[in-house]
Amino acid sequence: MLNTLDLEELSKVWATFTKAFRLSVLYEVSVVQLDMLPEKERVMAKRVRTIGVPKVGAPYKPPVIESIKPLNGTAASDVYIHGKNFPGWKAYVYVAGKKIMDAHDISSDTFKVTLPGNLVPGFHEVRVDISHLCRRTFFYEVKEP
Repeated sequence: MLNTLDLEELSKVWATFTKAFRLSVLYEVSVVQLDMLPEKERVMAKRVRTIGVPKVGAPYKPPVIESIKPLNGTAASDVYIHGKNFPGWKAYVYVAGKKIMDAHDISSDTFKVTLPGNLVPGFHEVRVDISHLCRRTFFYEVKEP
């Protein structure tokens, strides 16, 4: 396998030679032991249960966060998060850096979040995270009641 050196390691190599250094490349070499026994006669390690390609059960299309509605209202309001390919994933929602929804199972492309009641009037950051695959930050304006 081709192995690259950073500039510091390369300068150490060049400093060891008294003669002119010839242009070369560095390869990492390791030994691989091949078992010549037929498959039926091989002893399988206890940690290996099957040989083959694992089945990947993740959905083909990743989730996409599109919007939140409404973008303003009073504290303790309900906010709806809209997107695509949400079912089967988990939602994490943070408002002003505090987690208000933790690993909520999503069953449709829209889900509801209730904002905390102690938010002061002004703009607050709402960060939506879907199963740590995609994140999006919105600003929600809290108005006077």
